[in-house]
Amino acid sequence: GAGRDDDPRLRVVVIAGNNVKLVQRLSTALTPVPDDGGLGLLRGTNPLVTVQIARDPNPARPDKPYFIGSEELTNLMDLASVCISKPGGGSTAELAYRGTPCVLDASKGAMHWEEL
Repeated sequence: GAGRDDDPRLRVVVIAGNNVKLVQRLSTALTPVPDDGGLGLLRGTNPLVTVQIARDPNPARPDKPYFIGSEELTNLMDLASVCISKPGGGSTAELAYRGTPCVLDASKGAMHWEEL
């Protein structure tokens, strides 16, 4: 299946958190994959790439369906070949601890939310 070294398929798992606008944009731009086993997979024009918007199987806050709890987040980090993340202290430290390669998105500047 996807994720093996000899498998060219790529599944991008998006952890949207509170960014409902991102979920809406992806859901509008991409097409649902039929018969995906309830995963909510989406696909664009490349048949080898699917996108999954992560949901916590046991959400602490049902009103925030895309916010991933720490247990599920670490499970996803352990499964990932690489992570693309905002440069936040907690997730960056967790990725380093787990040894998951990471690309940090500093398009708005590193830690732009901090008052340095």
